[in-house]
Amino acid sequence: MIDISYKNIIKLAFPVMIGMVMHLILGFADRFFIAKMGVDEAAGSSLSGTLYWLLITFTALVSAGTTAIVSRKIGENSDDEAILGASQSIILAIFFGVVFLLIGEITADSVFKFFNASKNVTDIGVSYYKVMLFATPMMFLSIVISAVFQAAGDTKTPMIVFAGMSLVNVFANPIFMFGGMGIPAMGVTGAAWGTVLAEFFGFVWIFYRLYKFEKLKFKISNLFKIDILMMKRVMKIGVWGGLNGFSRPLSALVLQRIVSFHGTSAIAAFSFGIQWISLFFIFFEGIRVAISTLSGQLLGAKRVLDVDIIIKRGLKLGFVVSVFLVFFFFVFSETGISIFSTDSLIIKMGSEYLKIVSISLFLAVPLIVSSAVFMGSGDTIPPMAVSFLANWGIKVGFAWSATYLFPIGVKAIWLGIAIALTFEGIVLYLWLLRGKWRTKVV
Repeated sequence: MIDISYKNIIKLAFPVMIGMVMHLILGFADRFFIAKMGVDEAAGSSLSGTLYWLLITFTALVSAGTTAIVSRKIGENSDDEAILGASQSIILAIFFGVVFLLIGEITADSVFKFFNASKNVTDIGVSYYKVMLFATPMMFLSIVISAVFQAAGDTKTPMIVFAGMSLVNVFANPIFMFGGMGIPAMGVTGAAWGTVLAEFFGFVWIFYRLYKFEKLKFKISNLFKIDILMMKRVMKIGVWGGLNGFSRPLSALVLQRIVSFHGTSAIAAFSFGIQWISLFFIFFEGIRVAISTLSGQLLGAKRVLDVDIIIKRGLKLGFVVSVFLVFFFFVFSETGISIFSTDSLIIKMGSEYLKIVSISLFLAVPLIVSSAVFMGSGDTIPPMAVSFLANWGIKVGFAWSATYLFPIGVKAIWLGIAIALTFEGIVLYLWLLRGKWRTKVV
């Protein structure tokens, strides 16, 4: 029996939130230690982080299909097909992880020229990025295997693994950066090596837990059986999720290029502001995973009306939490940015970013809930289409106009981000109400 109570939604969501908190600690640790080395180091690693995030979102090429197929088949009590979907997803993750590692290493130098940052910032960013790339195959595998656990209703295992990864990163970063325990000081690239070590640790651990997972009874031998038809089913769903995942951070990449026009302080303020706004998405990542898992399982069990109930409950939970987070961003915006930097200009820009963008977070609630239902149903086209319009037509278009056509200032870029998020939330929820996802076949 699939439980659709508030208690179960929170039970599924809470471990994801904790895992995200630990992942945020990993990001905060990187930003904190790197910021101590200087503004150029903070800006260079920030640009690198944007590029690496672009790679991370490509995992949706596989994980979106993994979530839909595994959750639907579990809802149908088709365990063999669920195992087949999981195993073929892992094979695809290995393939894409290696491919993106190679592409990243080959194109790193030319891609960084796009930002038009200073030579020192560019050199720091390239060296940081090239080290981070070694974690790509392990990152792909960890995220896809996490999707398998979450689709099966086990959100605790990925949480425990991400917590372990974050602790490894927090302890490894200062050692690799500043030296110690027989390890020479590596500067800013030491933070990247700390992340690579954490990703390796996480991959080994979560793969072992999958091998021991009672619900799916996964075997190593499953990885030596190629099923092209199942791979196509995973990719048919995932390709739109992948395009959506690619479009959003790519627009952020272009946006960061526009922000760089306003100077290194603007880049740093943008990076530090994003770190705080991610607090909001910690909660909603938990809601997203819970609702996508439950909606997939419910649709597999032919309990379509119950999906409407979890949509309403997800919205109510989201709006309650949004009130507290938006209040926090307004009251403590300057204090939050000052944790990363004492530069008055960075604090001012970062504080303005937090206040302006936080206004739109209320409408991010229906955005996240709608995206979760579309993902659980396997209907990944609507989120991709709406995201493309919001991020390219509004966010990037507004920022470009406010910077080059009508030079208003960096505050206008923050306003464009808020408008884009508002548009995306409203339109995607209206698309959800059309209800075509109810009859989606995976």
